[in-house]
Amino acid sequence: MIDMESSEGALVKETVKTSNGPLLIFGQGPVIDRVTRTIPQEGLSAPVKEDVNFWSENLAKAAAELYKHGQVPQIIVMGGKTGGKQYSSEAELIKQRLCKAGIPENIIETEENSPDTIANLINMINMKDTQGTQDKEKYQILGSPYHISRIQILMQLFKIPFNHVFSSDEVLRFVARNNTDDPSLWDTKLLTEIETRLDPDSNLYYQDKQGMERRDYADRLIHDDLWTRELLEYPESWLGRVADIKNSDMRSDILDQVERLWPEILQSKFGISRELDSPEEIQAKLSQIKKNPLSQETIQEWIKQNKTVGWPKEVEARLLTLVEER
Repeated sequence: MIDMESSEGALVKETVKTSNGPLLIFGQGPVIDRVTRTIPQEGLSAPVKEDVNFWSENLAKAAAELYKHGQVPQIIVMGGKTGGKQYSSEAELIKQRLCKAGIPENIIETEENSPDTIANLINMINMKDTQGTQDKEKYQILGSPYHISRIQILMQLFKIPFNHVFSSDEVLRFVARNNTDDPSLWDTKLLTEIETRLDPDSNLYYQDKQGMERRDYADRLIHDDLWTRELLEYPESWLGRVADIKNSDMRSDILDQVERLWPEILQSKFGISRELDSPEEIQAKLSQIKKNPLSQETIQEWIKQNKTVGWPKEVEARLLTLVEER
């Protein structure tokens, strides 16, 4: 079997793996119009058929390759109706491509009601109704290259166990090399395309792609970095949504993680006492925690800091704690 694992999307390890759990596919929006190749609401004519965008297309290709290599016993595809309520979801469209690639429909589940990655995980948890953290199956992760680091951090914050981590482009790069060190046998056209689209300076690659949002890899990576920092700097950016998890054991496990990364914050900032409050009272207090969106000034300052001084030391320390857990 194969493993392409990377903590930051840069390194690839090709090793033998066993005991593979379900593969979680994190879909990428928006859903687009198959005819105009643009976001449906932006099309000049009425859309006739929806389709996945460039990134979700690669996720489907990579998942099919992992299945062919015996890596995947079960698949859970996540992604909502990002093209509009009248269109199919990201998850359903990716599933259709997987079935066309020969993956049996009965091993594919979909989670179609999520507008974002946090909702993906909450809905998946509720769908599976996993009891606590003991004896839980370890998941595999498949995401787009710019998204994979944030996915791992969210999985850890939500105490969802995982072992194998795949970037769609790393999977396709492995396939292009035909499992050989002989360059004469490689699919050089595919390898060149992958390197071009992952080059931060290759903006024209995306500008020339109709319907691909024309947002290049570097732009997506910058914004995913912002959202990742927000997770680790402001727990209120996601903590309130933990109230939507039905299983009280899962909520408790997540609060254990919060107390480890942000000691005393539950009591001091949110008035939550795990000793005195009942699970229902804790859930009610969590539901009152509201996220304050980042201002444009903060976003621009963080982008500048990322290019110069980096993240604050305490945020880096939380990231390091999570990385060392893996």
